[in-house]
Amino acid sequence: MSRPAQSGSPSAGAGKSAGAWPLLVFSLLLLVGLLTACAEERSVRIRTSFIELANEELLSSDPNRLDRYNWSIVFEYPDSIIDNKNVCYPTLCDTLKENALRVIFGSEAVRRARSGELPPSERLREGDNAFVRDVKVLADEFNGRLKSHYPAARDTLRGDLFYEVDVNGYVASTWKDCVSYHLYRHEDEFGQVHEWERGYNYTLDGRRIYEADLFKDGWETALSELLTDKFRKDFTTRDIPLLPSRKQDEAARSASPVRPNGNFKFAPGGIIWMYDAGEIAEARYGILRITLPWAELSNLLQ
Repeated sequence: MSRPAQSGSPSAGAGKSAGAWPLLVFSLLLLVGLLTACAEERSVRIRTSFIELANEELLSSDPNRLDRYNWSIVFEYPDSIIDNKNVCYPTLCDTLKENALRVIFGSEAVRRARSGELPPSERLREGDNAFVRDVKVLADEFNGRLKSHYPAARDTLRGDLFYEVDVNGYVASTWKDCVSYHLYRHEDEFGQVHEWERGYNYTLDGRRIYEADLFKDGWETALSELLTDKFRKDFTTRDIPLLPSRKQDEAARSASPVRPNGNFKFAPGGIIWMYDAGEIAEARYGILRITLPWAELSNLLQ
């Protein structure tokens, strides 16, 4: 008759070891999960919400005319609500919203929002509807000014009047602890089309970042050389020449170098500089973008 295994016997020890393995594996997985969560909490994660506003009205009550005013805004910004342990940057959120008001309607709109004439942007973190109210009030006022400004023109012009504005804003990319916000505006003012795009870069606490904050001393000349070389590589094959330099001596005129203009945004592959129509090439070529890869910028970055 065999004896039961003693507590100190090999068979009993093996049984205990086998039972401990699941607990050990679970503990390791839990530790890895916690470390991963901590790492993600420190990383740049931007949660976004969307505001889409379209405002369209007729410029004239005359049924025989097709005068029309159209204002369309699609605006994306970091969500100001902390939910499910997602990282929240309320100061950055407010900064981007104020910047949108400034770019779309001008600095006076921001001043009025802060002074209480419009719902103050400082309260935006309490509810995103306040920002929607800001935009709607300003759009309605702008619409009223436009309608009152063109009554005589409606009587004298044979053609119909169309005024359309489209604004799109979105979080373009992140780099380290920085966020790039991209704004694009297209305006058709009775057949005259104007468009531009802007890159705004901020730290997570809402501080604006400029080129001088990113690059080492003496960066202007070196960066200009990189931008000029990249322009020639990207656009020469498309027969897009640089604008000539503005020198008095025509014989001495040559192509101007491409200089950094402060209008840039981060991208996964590098930094993109954006130039308005007519800024570095003839206006007929429209907006031009030059991307410098991170590898080419590594020696210039601080």
